Amino acid sequence: MNSNTQSEEETVNLNNCDREQIHLIGMVQPHGVLIAADKSHFRITHVSANSKSVLAADPESLMHSDLRRFLNETAFAFIEEPESVTTQAVQTECYYAFRFGDMLLDATLYASGAYWILELKRNLGKGVPDPLERTHINRYWIEKLRGCNEWRSAAQVITEEIRFFTGYDRVMLYRFAEDEHGWVAAESKREDWEPYLDLHYPATDIPAPARRLLKAHPLRQICDVNAEGVPILSADNETPATALDLTHSAIRQPSSIHLEYLRNMGVNATLTASIIVNDRLWGLIACHHGTPLQLARRQKASVLSMAQIAGYQFALFESQQMLDHSVRTGSIETRIVEAALDPTSLVEESISKRVKALVDPNLETMLELNNCHGIAIFLGQEWHLFGKTPELTVIEKLVQAFQASDRGYSFSSSNLRADFPDIQLKKSDPAGAFIHLSQSSRQRYAVWFRLETVQTVRWAGNPYESTKESNAENEVPQNLSPRKSFKAWKQTNSGMSKPWLSVQVDSLLTIGNTLMARWDFLQRLIAEQDLVQAKESAEKANQAKSDFLANMSHEIRTPLNGIIGMTDVLLDTQLDSHQTEFAVTAQRCADHLLALLNDILDFSKIEAGKLELSAVEFDLRDEIGSTIDMYGEQARQKGLELTVSIEEQLPDYIVTDPVRLRQVLSNLIGNAVKFTLSGKVEVQIRLDQELNDQCTIHFSVKDTGIGIEKKAMDRLFNAFEQASQETGRRFGGTGLGLAICRKLTEKMGGSIGVQSEPGAGSEFWFTIVARKGTSQRPDGRRNAITTKQTSEAPIPLPTPRRLRILVADDNATNRRVAQLQLAKLGYSPDFVTTGAEALAAHQRIRYDILILDGRMPEMDGYEATRKIRSEEKNSATTNPVHIIAMTAEAMESDRQRAFDAGMDNHLAKPVKMDKLIEALAKADPELHTDMGR
Repeated sequence: MNSNTQSEEETVNLNNCDREQIHLIGMVQPHGVLIAADKSHFRITHVSANSKSVLAADPESLMHSDLRRFLNETAFAFIEEPESVTTQAVQTECYYAFRFGDMLLDATLYASGAYWILELKRNLGKGVPDPLERTHINRYWIEKLRGCNEWRSAAQVITEEIRFFTGYDRVMLYRFAEDEHGWVAAESKREDWEPYLDLHYPATDIPAPARRLLKAHPLRQICDVNAEGVPILSADNETPATALDLTHSAIRQPSSIHLEYLRNMGVNATLTASIIVNDRLWGLIACHHGTPLQLARRQKASVLSMAQIAGYQFALFESQQMLDHSVRTGSIETRIVEAALDPTSLVEESISKRVKALVDPNLETMLELNNCHGIAIFLGQEWHLFGKTPELTVIEKLVQAFQASDRGYSFSSSNLRADFPDIQLKKSDPAGAFIHLSQSSRQRYAVWFRLETVQTVRWAGNPYESTKESNAENEVPQNLSPRKSFKAWKQTNSGMSKPWLSVQVDSLLTIGNTLMARWDFLQRLIAEQDLVQAKESAEKANQAKSDFLANMSHEIRTPLNGIIGMTDVLLDTQLDSHQTEFAVTAQRCADHLLALLNDILDFSKIEAGKLELSAVEFDLRDEIGSTIDMYGEQARQKGLELTVSIEEQLPDYIVTDPVRLRQVLSNLIGNAVKFTLSGKVEVQIRLDQELNDQCTIHFSVKDTGIGIEKKAMDRLFNAFEQASQETGRRFGGTGLGLAICRKLTEKMGGSIGVQSEPGAGSEFWFTIVARKGTSQRPDGRRNAITTKQTSEAPIPLPTPRRLRILVADDNATNRRVAQLQLAKLGYSPDFVTTGAEALAAHQRIRYDILILDGRMPEMDGYEATRKIRSEEKNSATTNPVHIIAMTAEAMESDRQRAFDAGMDNHLAKPVKMDKLIEALAKADPELHTDMGR
């Protein structure tokens, strides 16, 4: 047999106890026997060397025998439980009492890896308490703890009752701090023993391996610290004893370092019960005795029960504390949200005032709740400081150093001088800080500050006395030897703030995130408000522009109507050749001015988004033919050949806006004729694509004109752009026509472009998307284009009519033009200057036709029309008067305004004779016949 003691290489000395694998120490305490058997056959493979003294059985006689000889019904039931069951109801250890020969033994059975491990001890009295006794103990403790309203008072109750129940000389409740050191929070002791209450212990007194064991096995007893450990023997030198994991062993021999530590304290027996709160090692119930002491199982089970009840109670206290903190934090969060929703926060002129509106009302509560003294917030483009903070340069260096350290989004420091040694901090500067960066934006920071707190800590002995190779005063090395003295020793800590508790960190994260989120929300609200204001300003500016254009259009069209009207009348009189030349020149200039005015109005309507397209079914070939007719005479005068070809596959009728289609096509044809000095102009129309009832139509206008340079083509469709200044001077134009064509083709679902070479002509093309119509051409010829033949003969004048016509216009020139135009058509109209006069005249003489100007003093034409229609409705007349608006208000909205008022037609000044005839023909069918139209 082999004692399997640790090899020399594995020996742990007094300076590296934090790395000791104490759960693998292959020895047990002498008051108990450990037996290990393989799980599959229950063959005993390990026995502690003290089996003869405890069980009166030699280890040799137990090796290779069957473990089941030591089991009873309770143990067998425990073994048969399926290992797959992991609910809390499943036991991890089995406790039972049984007789072995003449001895009554207490047994503990548990699984460890591939082994069943059985621990046996002599029964010192009654075993596990019966249910009635356990219920009484639990009820007693619950009643005692119920009267405590915080954990410290509950801790004192626990220590006093456990000492009474167990008989130990000292019972302490030891609390772990967040930095893993600990202190005695409650104590009950013999009067002659030195008090340990409120004394602190370094974290190295209970190293990480010991903490893991305390959590895994919450109850551990050392009956005699001076007793030698008993080795665990293995059968036939097989598996060494150190391979057994004794984490859950109640009789495992403590490490030599721990035993020396206890001897230095003057302790001969100990019992520790772990307090687990929310699945973490919260504290210990530590019992010390001056002489060796072994407790009965009943006593140990009761202590463990009390520790568990204490853990539940402390968890409730902790939860209540966290809840209270969370409620107060939530209240602050709510007030910050409400502050961001306050309309006054949107009208503050400066960022500082907006931030203050969020922070100031809650500042005192935020700082007091989280034990802070100041806060620095970076929102937007600048820092905002509240309370006691260092200088701004220091804050910026802190944030930069934190970001460079790649520590994530938050970091807490209780000693800024140690954590950021490169930053020169003044003595008056804060000693601790919590830095929080927004996860949504790296441009949002919150830094909370704490001032220095001079702390006097009472240690249970000087933790530095037994250290080796200590580098500096007050520096605690990582590894400590067991200390020789536990006499109270004071230490004053300076340059540090209070530590940041987890509940405070959670609170600061919540408040910081709320501040940053509300600031972003506030900025969005302000941006939306600015956007609304900008939109309103743009709409007002747009309306002002529209009003200006409408006024200018009216003011220009009014005299232009007189010029064009009088020129037309003049050309109908007997003139010599020079007079005719002068009149024609004036007429052309007036027509050019009118075209310019129409282009400007069209472009302004498009830019303002007020141009609406109609959807009318019309004969495509007729529309193309009438458009070509407009330029036939001009082409003949220049000696140009003007041709048109249309693909037979095109539908007869399409549904789109015929007026705007004609506008684009006529613009391109007009430009081609204007810029072509010799040769020809070809117009081609074909079907590009057809899908269901939609079709894409391609229009092309090709000429043999002057052409366009490549660099000029890129800007050709921009507003107010022409190919060159020379072209503008030579051929005229505003540079708006092609820009309007581009906008119109885009609104009709298509596009426009050009191909050209200087001196070789140009080809302008555009596409539109239209719906196919359902009508058919009556002549059955799909490829036929109807054109109107121009005639040199004058339009025959009608015979005088007896229809009564009233013209209302406040401009004398326009009245004279209307008189001459109507007289030429055979009418003798009456004239008034206001809408009120027109209304009165019509009430006296029921006219057949009223021609009313839109703008007139006292009452305009629209108001007069509404009153006339109202009177007709009240009188139930069957023959309402035909009302025509003849006005310089030429916008689409003006046209709609006329129809909304009840007018039958709308003529925009200047009024050409053909447009006047069309309007009158709707009221006088005989005029239509007389004119041969």
